[in-house]
Amino acid sequence: MPERAERQTRLLSRYVVDLSAAKIPSEALRASSTSKLTSSELNPSTQEYFLRSQREILQTAKRAKERADPQQKQTAIVFGAGPGGDIPLKALATMFDALTLVDIRADKTVKTIALLPPNLQQKITIVEADVTGVVASTLNSMQWNKRQTSTDASFINKMTQELPTIEVKNKAPDLGKHTFVCSSLVASQLYDLPYAYMQKLNETKHHYPFTYRTNVSTTVRELQREHLRYLARSTAESGLIHFADTYAAHEQTPTGEKNFPMIEPGVNSVLNTIFNREERPSSNWQYSDTRRYTIRSFVLDPHRSK
Repeated sequence: MPERAERQTRLLSRYVVDLSAAKIPSEALRASSTSKLTSSELNPSTQEYFLRSQREILQTAKRAKERADPQQKQTAIVFGAGPGGDIPLKALATMFDALTLVDIRADKTVKTIALLPPNLQQKITIVEADVTGVVASTLNSMQWNKRQTSTDASFINKMTQELPTIEVKNKAPDLGKHTFVCSSLVASQLYDLPYAYMQKLNETKHHYPFTYRTNVSTTVRELQREHLRYLARSTAESGLIHFADTYAAHEQTPTGEKNFPMIEPGVNSVLNTIFNREERPSSNWQYSDTRRYTIRSFVLDPHRSK
């Protein structure tokens, strides 16, 4: 694509478009903005959260490097890099021999990396990828079913039937094993593109039945559980993971505060089963005057077979 080619010419970093992202319909990408906030959009609470996130990521990265074999190449990977406000990108690029930055849309990542010194840019690989591996097929199925049905009601009914058939296990792209793995505010957004595209295709804003909403929640839960397994598969021997996410959103309304879970119930069972975990104190991020998030952050050490 010309836009992607133009991005590459501005960088000394390697730029890769994984097949998982290349197959996503451009119309669907336009339906949702998945990038995180840029520095120009920060309120004081966001600035505070970003600084805390950077400190915690660096702490885990340093521990991972100390545990690694100094004779081996030491690498780091960041899933959901975005513009990097909450990620200490310069420090990670300095600390490790190679740094891979992954996002489903890398335009803001490119702009941030272009500001780094040339010697650090050369250590970085930017990868456009869908870390679930199922977004493209889900979106293409939505397009197909929309064309094959005559009303939004029948379209929603068709998608209600298809959601439970989505197989999420081992679909994510293999991006190697790394000394340090970072997933910051990714798991809660894994279904954002399909959700936004479904809203766009539902042109008459037809009511979503309870079964549809239940099936979406089940799909999101399985995507989030598989994301944790994916992080474990992406971690080298003796490596560590920084995992942080918005576990709940709290919306202030005229009738009081409403709470919305963003990490589905049942996800913690994977945390307890396949990792030794160390949880840091949770934090509250006042995103706007009416919305705040509860952030939980973990150091994860995958269980390894003896």
